[in-house]
Amino acid sequence: MISLHSHRSKAPRGRLLLATLAAALLLPPMQADLAGQEVTLRYGFTEGMELRYELVQSSTTQVPGMGPLTQEQRQTLKIEVLDVDGEGNAKIRQSVERIQLEMATPMGPQSWDSADSAAPPSPEFAGLAALIGPGPIVTVRRDGSLADAGDMDEWLRSMVEESDPEMQAMLEQLMSPETIEGMIAQSFQPLGPAAISIGDSWDHTVEVPLPFGRMVSTTVYTLDEVASVEGRRVARLALSGRVGELIPEEGDPMAAMIQLEGGDISGDAEFDVDRGVFLSTRIETDMNMAAMGQSIVVTSRVELRLLP
Repeated sequence: MISLHSHRSKAPRGRLLLATLAAALLLPPMQADLAGQEVTLRYGFTEGMELRYELVQSSTTQVPGMGPLTQEQRQTLKIEVLDVDGEGNAKIRQSVERIQLEMATPMGPQSWDSADSAAPPSPEFAGLAALIGPGPIVTVRRDGSLADAGDMDEWLRSMVEESDPEMQAMLEQLMSPETIEGMIAQSFQPLGPAAISIGDSWDHTVEVPLPFGRMVSTTVYTLDEVASVEGRRVARLALSGRVGELIPEEGDPMAAMIQLEGGDISGDAEFDVDRGVFLSTRIETDMNMAAMGQSIVVTSRVELRLLP
């Protein structure tokens, strides 16, 4: 009787142990945190690869005495990998396939969709229309650094050749080879040193030349966690830093009229470790500037997501 009683009391415990083990094994993949493991984040470019991203830029500009100006710009971007050498350096062409613009100003709303009209509603947005189409062919290393910016001069000439002379002069001033190179360098986010662990950080500084100085932005990337999502390792990154600080050109009178104090960066990103591609990025900033004695505050949000 004693042995029978003992056998019956242990059976439920055994079933409970098996049920607990089964429940643990059946947890969804998102719950599987890979903390403690070292990972190496590198782009996995392969010849013939095509990726499409949606870029959404939202901003609100507060100008004293004028009321807020809000803007949302959507771009569809295509990345084509034309060639990859033995070291993993990839020749890449990035194209802007479509731009959609929605604005609300004190003078009324404006909208533009490049799929409907080649020309934007206002001349000051001619630079946006010029971006439609393929960009220069650049060479990007596996860690995201730019090895070769390509032939910027030829590409810029093709952008402005159909514009009138006044518009050509404006575009050439705004889109110098150095400015475009800085923009491209920001497109491929740096991936830090090899073999990083949770909590490790690295930073990336970009300088964009302006007619009256240089605009400097520094983004700090921190590895928050590595999780298993649908059978793949996904690195989740926290973003911080400073954006838009102006280093004025000495002696330039324009530099005395415009001051860019910059602002803080906050955001996050997800990188597919196994495929070697960014899945998403979100960056929010509050930037302060002054022009001719007026203080202007620009709040912006930039989101990038990989399209299926």
